[in-house]
Amino acid sequence: MEKYGIACYNQMHRRRRMIRDWNFWLSIVTIVLTVVTVITAIIAVLQTKKQIELSNKQHLFDLRIENYLVAKCLVEQYRNQKHLWEKEERNKVLFESNSIFFFLTNNNFLEEIQGITAEKAFGNPLQKNFLKKMESIKEISTKIELIFSGENAHCLAKFVYSYQDLLHSLYQYKIILEKLQEHSDQFHVTLEDAQRKIPEQEYRDRLWKVIDDLEALYVDIDSNDVMIKLEDQIRLTTMNK
Repeated sequence: MEKYGIACYNQMHRRRRMIRDWNFWLSIVTIVLTVVTVITAIIAVLQTKKQIELSNKQHLFDLRIENYLVAKCLVEQYRNQKHLWEKEERNKVLFESNSIFFFLTNNNFLEEIQGITAEKAFGNPLQKNFLKKMESIKEISTKIELIFSGENAHCLAKFVYSYQDLLHSLYQYKIILEKLQEHSDQFHVTLEDAQRKIPEQEYRDRLWKVIDDLEALYVDIDSNDVMIKLEDQIRLTTMNK
């Protein structure tokens, strides 16, 4: 009987040891699984962060390319057309304003407003498109300062804004010229006499001021290789991917 009791005790002791061992290994497995889960979660977070960074850099690259190309188009358009007014006499009516406006808008970006005329300006179906395009150029100017850095970005942004200002001033001047001609025809007076009634010179002076400001900005862009330096910023965006 005593031997039977000892045997039972030993058997129970072995079972308890087995249970303790099983609990121990179960705890180890649980810890390992927890660690693996944490590591997997960390890796997933890092991968997500990396993907977000790559996505942001791609978005920045796309924005820089898009707005740089528009600005480059305007700079080149100005360079190619500025001869149109360089020989004009500033103390005379700028009859070439229509031609200047036409050639300054002679590109894919501005072609939709190229045909706008001063005749019946406020009833012109292109008036709304013109105003929208002016706002679009202003937005591009703002974006350039936000997505590029440094004085070069500031200079180009000012040029783009001033280009819009020139187009707007030309359009206003075209309207004044139309009124000047109407007054001359209606009252059978010379344009010189009509100028006493229509403030053409006021608009002409403003137009020349805008042209001078734009020319100064263009000289800065050209002499300081602004476009090349901004291209370098675009390249750095791709290198950092």
